[in-house]
Amino acid sequence: MCLITEERGNNMPEIKKRTDIVVYVAGPYRADTINGVHENCERAREFAVGWWRQGFTVICPHMNSRFMDGIVSDETFLAGAIQLMLRADIVSMMPGWEESQGAMDEENCALLVGKIVLYDNCGIGEMAGHVDRYPDAGRNTEIMTFIKSELESQKDKLPF
Repeated sequence: MCLITEERGNNMPEIKKRTDIVVYVAGPYRADTINGVHENCERAREFAVGWWRQGFTVICPHMNSRFMDGIVSDETFLAGAIQLMLRADIVSMMPGWEESQGAMDEENCALLVGKIVLYDNCGIGEMAGHVDRYPDAGRNTEIMTFIKSELESQKDKLPF
């Protein structure tokens, strides 16, 4: 479910460095057991660490509300996660995201509003195949222009 209640202006900062790009991690949180929730959170944490280590700013909702189950409804947490995702520049879908209704809703909403969505990856190298996918999409164009310049300046260092 994607509830967008207001139009937001483009008051985003100019992209001068990787930390100016916000990546939202989407993947399973809920599970049949508390241990399953723990494992999902740890996978999300490791996925987020990969983005942080590459210099991006990361929103990992799993860590934001870890083990807060029951303080509000699941629907409230899921709606809040959508709001966090809407504030990100890139939505990074973790491996296994297809098994999570919440992650599928995040992907649907991200695509609906024109976010850059990357799948089963963790880094700037994966973006190489996506630099021309979003040609005239406002901030997406600025992000992809920045990524192209990053890739060009590091082409001898990247493993592809």
